[in-house]
Amino acid sequence: MNVPPGNILALAMLCAWAGAANAAPLTFNTALPISKDEWILREQFVYMKSTDDPSSMNRRMEVSGLMSVLGYGV
Repeated sequence: MNVPPGNILALAMLCAWAGAANAAPLTFNTALPISKDEWILREQFVYMKSTDDPSSMNRRMEVSGLMSVLGYGV
């Protein structure tokens, strides 16, 4: 396979310019099915814990969060 050096350089520049990819949340509220003239209440509790610090600092992390969404179907 013979690829011209200019094509490789162009591909490398395109990849460097692209930057990081951002991901959407695990669940999103815009897809909640709501019937007309109905209410929906959604609660989500998230808990994360990390205690596997390989360094000698023995760091720990515990995070908890509660998200509430109230929607009305029009």
